[in-house]
Amino acid sequence: IPVPSSIDGTSGSPGPPPLLTLDQLVPAHCDRTELHHNLHSLIVSVNFPPPNFTDCLPNCGVCASHQEPDYVLFNLIVSGIILPLLGVFGLVGNSLSAFIYSRPECRSSTNLYLCALGFSDCAVIITAIFLFGVESYRKFSVSVYTVHGSVSPIVYPMGHAAQVCSVYFTLVGCFDCFVATCLSNRIRNIVCRSRTVRKSVLCVVIFAIIYNIPHCFESTVIECYHEKFMSPTFELCPDPFRFNAMYAYYYYKLMYSTFVAVGPLLCLIFMNISIIGVSIFGSKGGSMGDTIALVLVVLLFIVCNTIALVLNVFEDQLAEYLDIYFNYVVDLSNVLVVFNSSFNFVIYVIFSEQFRRTLILYLCGGREPLRDMTTSSSGNLTTNGSVVAPAPPIIQVITEKSRLRLANDAYGNFLQSTQREVLI
Repeated sequence: IPVPSSIDGTSGSPGPPPLLTLDQLVPAHCDRTELHHNLHSLIVSVNFPPPNFTDCLPNCGVCASHQEPDYVLFNLIVSGIILPLLGVFGLVGNSLSAFIYSRPECRSSTNLYLCALGFSDCAVIITAIFLFGVESYRKFSVSVYTVHGSVSPIVYPMGHAAQVCSVYFTLVGCFDCFVATCLSNRIRNIVCRSRTVRKSVLCVVIFAIIYNIPHCFESTVIECYHEKFMSPTFELCPDPFRFNAMYAYYYYKLMYSTFVAVGPLLCLIFMNISIIGVSIFGSKGGSMGDTIALVLVVLLFIVCNTIALVLNVFEDQLAEYLDIYFNYVVDLSNVLVVFNSSFNFVIYVIFSEQFRRTLILYLCGGREPLRDMTTSSSGNLTTNGSVVAPAPPIIQVITEKSRLRLANDAYGNFLQSTQREVLI
């Protein structure tokens, strides 16, 4: 997720600290508080312009870049309307996807990863709506301004952790499908099982939390006075830690590229090509529709996250080259990330017959769910480990009656041909 403008601090630029002392910054009649010391440190470190003061509070907008009226309207439409609408659709779709892929009828190792992906995508959508959708409305309400400024330092690292989970759930799900499709049965029996899925999901969540701990120190909240609302409130600002040269280079350039962007992207491309090749020219694998659905999920992920990848890796160069249009690209990138997290449900419905059949079954309330595949004696186990549901009970009854009728007819025909006089 590209950072919000309030955290990004695009109006400031690292450079030589201005010749500004604390006494020069704060009005003489004001007592020096921790707020003033933090503000002075921020201005000196990041080279923000010094603010004006009202009742010894800095006026809001210290860390906000100047926004042209055209961009304000664009941001309101894209981040305030389109993004939340996509998000609401995605929350419903991902909730249904997670529920269906957790059912015994659809349960396989790959589908369990897709179930976990549904939960992480919901988290991505919720945090994106708050960070970007709510941010576009904060200029209209002091309450929204205050809530956004106070809660964003918590939601911001949570959003990054959710996105890392989505990246790696997509990666391990693709790897599971790659093993089931391209490798031997011996390896498949080791990798494609529920115990491995549980361990992998737990490892992904722990890694995502640990990896994103530094994001907790990238922002700070300052109390300020909003001139438009004539009320004190809170504003989110980047911490000087965010602009540390070593941190920016090693964490945002090297580690992000290796563990979140380029590394997983190359692995996904290789495995996707292998799965497509084996599915077309080979005979391994399970349902072709399920394989196509997973391949399209991976392709959608690659397309929608490429812009976010480029923005995070080449942020400084693009901000200088695009100038005022940089924020436009950031908003579009955020919408693409939410679109990616919201559209998987549509892919499942269109291309996965197993998902579609199970969804209709539960939405219509046709019957009680099957028992787990590990204990159920009914259902057919496919080559990818999923369970194909048997016919509903009413169909089974009809089938049984048909068999009895056919048996009676056959017995009657036999008697008719051998003892016709008896039947007459």
